[in-house]
Amino acid sequence: MNQKCECGNEQCCPAGQQPAAAEQLNRRGALGRLLAVLAGLGGLSFLAGCPGGTVWSRAKKSATATPPPANELWFDTYSVPLNVVREFDVAGQPAFLAHFNDGRNTYWTALSRRCTHANCKLNYYSGGKVLSCPCHGSIFDLHGNPISGPAKRRLTRWAVEVRGSGVHIFADRPLDPQQQDEPVNKS
Repeated sequence: MNQKCECGNEQCCPAGQQPAAAEQLNRRGALGRLLAVLAGLGGLSFLAGCPGGTVWSRAKKSATATPPPANELWFDTYSVPLNVVREFDVAGQPAFLAHFNDGRNTYWTALSRRCTHANCKLNYYSGGKVLSCPCHGSIFDLHGNPISGPAKRRLTRWAVEVRGSGVHIFADRPLDPQQQDEPVNKS
C-alpha cells in the first residue's frame, strides 16, 4: 500500500512515501489534458457542421425519393438564411446562391460568379448587396443585372426552386437573360 506524506516535499518524506501534492499535480495535469482534447474535438465537430465551416460551398445531391437529374444541386434552406449569399460550383464553374429581400419580395437566385466583361471572379459585398468585379470595377445587383462598369450583359443564372426544406438548383437549365426572377415570398 502506498503511503502519502502530507508535507508536499520529496526530500523530507520517509522512504516509500510520496508527497500528496505530486499526485494532485499529476491528476490535475491529466484532467486538464483530457478537457483540452475534448474541447478540441467539440470545436472541430462544431466547425464541420456549422454554417461557418466548409459545408457551405458543397451542394448536396437531392434527397428526393426519385433520383434527381445529374445536374440538380440542392442546399438546405436553413444553410442560406435571408440576406445571405453563398458560394458553390455549377459544373466546375464558380457561382453564388443568393437569398435576399429587395424590400418588397423575397428571392432565391443562382448566379455565375464570372463577370460578363472579362470573365474575372466576382466578389460579394453584403453592405450594398452587390457583386463587384475586382478587375475593371463592374457592379451587378443580386438579380445579375449590371449596375455600372464596363460589363453590359447580365450574369448567367440558373433555374432555382424551393421545395420543402431544400433549395434546388438546376445546372442544366440556365435562364434566358431576359427572364425576370420570380419572388418566392417565403424566407
